[in-house]
Amino acid sequence: MNFVLRFLCAILNFFYGIISVIRWLKPQGKKQTLPKITDALLMISATDLAEKIRKREVTSEHVCISYIKRIKEVNPFLNAVVEERFENALQEARNVDAYLQSSVTSDEELEKTKPLLGVPLTVKESCSLAGLSLCGGTLERIGIKADKDGEVVSKLKASGAIPLLVSNTPEICLCWESTNFITGRTNNPYDFTRTSGGSSGGEGALLGAGASVIGIGSDVAGSIRMPAMFNGVFGHKPSARIIPIKGHYPYCTDANYADYLAIGPMMRYSKDLKLMVKLMARDEVLPDLNLNEKVDLSSVKIFFMEEEGKSFVLPTVQNEIALAIRQSVEHLRSKCNCQIIQDYNFTELKNSCEIAGSVLYSLKDVPNLLKAVS
Repeated sequence: MNFVLRFLCAILNFFYGIISVIRWLKPQGKKQTLPKITDALLMISATDLAEKIRKREVTSEHVCISYIKRIKEVNPFLNAVVEERFENALQEARNVDAYLQSSVTSDEELEKTKPLLGVPLTVKESCSLAGLSLCGGTLERIGIKADKDGEVVSKLKASGAIPLLVSNTPEICLCWESTNFITGRTNNPYDFTRTSGGSSGGEGALLGAGASVIGIGSDVAGSIRMPAMFNGVFGHKPSARIIPIKGHYPYCTDANYADYLAIGPMMRYSKDLKLMVKLMARDEVLPDLNLNEKVDLSSVKIFFMEEEGKSFVLPTVQNEIALAIRQSVEHLRSKCNCQIIQDYNFTELKNSCEIAGSVLYSLKDVPNLLKAVS
């Protein structure tokens, strides 16, 4: 297994080198940019939007209209939307506004019971939004729709959020790009010749473009974290079994699958991270997360590495990324008073390819890309 994994990684690195040369030799076309954001509502966090809606300072319908307009404006460039439910969403927004006009419930109580009331939400296609596509970007499953909401979608809807659409993924979520033979390729909002990442690339692109404020993604090996990085937004892969994964496609019957697949929040504004985790987490684990406790950053130890070591099977870390790591560490040291542990030897990670590969390939009933029809 050790030799096979290294051989496969070496092949991938070989092709990575060839593609890099081709991209260097072949111009990718003039860099294009999206239309600028002109609507001030698109520059407000979900937490603050919810407060404005509760206080009747803005209507949910107005907020949803703003996001739908932005989605329609940018999606021809991004190709991030698999299927939308705009009309239903607008009706749900009008229902929220009507409820608020007649409700005698206090703003404080609404903040506790429905903290995202009236706020638009986007959902990765693999996370089951009832009535919308759940084909996983696979031709064999084209036309298949979710018959009910995934558990996390249900929790966020119960908090008052209004889903607008499901967003693009690669086939069966098995790629770090978001390309498939049904929807096609999702582009990066900052450069259409670049990838939005994957597998939550549709979410990342919409959030980066200001066409979404909060979203649901899923992650095994970077599928939230990489699109968040590529599109300049925030994403979090929570620890295993913190957030329920029921309703996700693809799925795996192996009992250990939930130790690796995680559903997590993606957002345009960091302010929304804690709220999203609170709303998405399992009720039984929420008290143990201590999300309301302030963290003393001076007591936090920071271990860091710029790359896991030199290896012919792995691409080298680009200078810009290494610089960003160093700048982040310096910020944590000088501004947050964190304890920086320098020159720590991460000996275990020299075999990271084998570690990651052996874990994933040891799972039973891993979805087969060529047979994924159920």
